[in-house]
Amino acid sequence: MASATGIDRPRLFGRADIEIRTTLGVAALAWLWLALVPAPSLHWPAMVLAMMLPTLVPQIAHVRARSFADRRSRAALLFVLPYLLAWLVAGALAAFLLAPVLHQTVFAPLACLCAAAWQFSPQKRSALRKCHSRPVLAAFGPSADRDVLIFGLTYARDCITSCLPMMLVMLGTHDFAVMIFLTVIILSERAVLRPDPRASAFTLLLTALALTALAHAPHHLLLLYKDICHAGI
Repeated sequence: MASATGIDRPRLFGRADIEIRTTLGVAALAWLWLALVPAPSLHWPAMVLAMMLPTLVPQIAHVRARSFADRRSRAALLFVLPYLLAWLVAGALAAFLLAPVLHQTVFAPLACLCAAAWQFSPQKRSALRKCHSRPVLAAFGPSADRDVLIFGLTYARDCITSCLPMMLVMLGTHDFAVMIFLTVIILSERAVLRPDPRASAFTLLLTALALTALAHAPHHLLLLYKDICHAGI
């Protein structure tokens, strides 16, 4: 119900929440694209849309609640666009820096181990808790646009700090099951108001996945060596 100021309380999945429904719809299309279209060069943008957009629902609801009805869609867009741009820049930079090792057999399991170790760091816990913050936003005028843009960039910073190690695993493997597994971890962390990644069972599963992958890596390297020898290279 609208108040006298024209600002609504947060309401998820209501009839008027077109921004939230659009966000989830784009995420669903990205999941469908990743499942059906084998195009690794475009996987990072699609993975960001599929895995990260669902985490924005509470933030978009907050932006809507602090905006007048005639500028809610604009405010949501001003929040989402810098957030996605920051993730694209982070992915491009990571891919550039890691290019020499991205296609190595052991990259994905080693990245998985690093992500598991990051779960226990104070930086991870601090960034994850900041992801639950809801700043005060101006309701109209240039100040409103500025506040929403800053919110999008600040949330992107905290989200990237929290989740980038897990997302880097996907640079080394485009396995759909691994992507689902990591998405469940990310969403489960956002569902708790004061999350503690150290106590998460998913952290242990992530560690086990990495250890299992590492145990098989020497076998894959041996097979690759035999194939090279057999080919006479």
